[in-house]
Amino acid sequence: MANRPMAPPLQIWKWGPHMGVSVLHRVTGDGMALTGLITGYLVIVLTILMVIGFVVFLFVVISDATSSSSGPVYSPTPPPAPPLPPAPAIP
Repeated sequence: MANRPMAPPLQIWKWGPHMGVSVLHRVTGDGMALTGLITGYLVIVLTILMVIGFVVFLFVVISDATSSSSGPVYSPTPPPAPPLPPAPAIP
């Protein structure tokens, strides 16, 4: 069984530049396809999150506009800081 001849295509086959370019083309094509899939997935996920955030924002704005409270729930100015304690006297 060890003395069987190789098939004729395997006897004349040699590694050439065209084969390396073919392998490189396949590897870069797979990389671009994977990058496209990941990018598409991220675009879909981020779009869904933005829509959810916008709906929540609208809900908060509409609920604030229709509420009967006396003032806004969020005040744009922070409360005043508490006064500092007096400085110790220098002897």
